[in-house]
Amino acid sequence: MLVIPAEINEFTGKRKINAITQTYNSYLYQSYGEYRDNKLYICIRLPINIAAAKLLDDNLNKLRESIVSQNPDYSFTGFERQGYYLISEGTK
Repeated sequence: MLVIPAEINEFTGKRKINAITQTYNSYLYQSYGEYRDNKLYICIRLPINIAAAKLLDDNLNKLRESIVSQNPDYSFTGFERQGYYLISEGTK
């Protein structure tokens, strides 16, 4: 849901290379969900690049709303930083 698609150059039809969105997307692919002890954990990898981290921060509320709406049986906490990840814990 949070992946930013590559932009296409209108004149050449080729993909534009944007280092910030590539970094942002590569860290998002390292994110995962984990079910453990009747709890659902959503773990989002934090980008090291400041500009990419700002993109993630801007979209974090949308992500939380999407997770809550897709999992109505769970009550989720806000995202808390633990090491290189932002983690939200969902309990039934």
